[in-house]
Amino acid sequence: MDQKNILPRGIAKPIEQQPDGTWIVRHHFRVVGTSENGEELVTFASSEYPEKPTLQQIQRSIDRYRVCLTMYGETISDEIEKVDLSMYMFTD
Repeated sequence: MDQKNILPRGIAKPIEQQPDGTWIVRHHFRVVGTSENGEELVTFASSEYPEKPTLQQIQRSIDRYRVCLTMYGETISDEIEKVDLSMYMFTD
């Protein structure tokens, strides 16, 4: 598993701008363990954008992720099927 996709829950924000100006959107969080400090560790799927993404762009990325899972024979859980986009709302 790619270590950059494992972060403490408090640090793994659903959407944030990176220092280089790009944006990262994280979705489908899953708990994978606990850190030495007792913090919950999560893994996630993510997408990067050169500019601030719209909700429609985020939805398309999530849909592509879902399609990829089914192509590889993964079962689509309710959590993956029904993503709450409100966590990706942000102000200008």
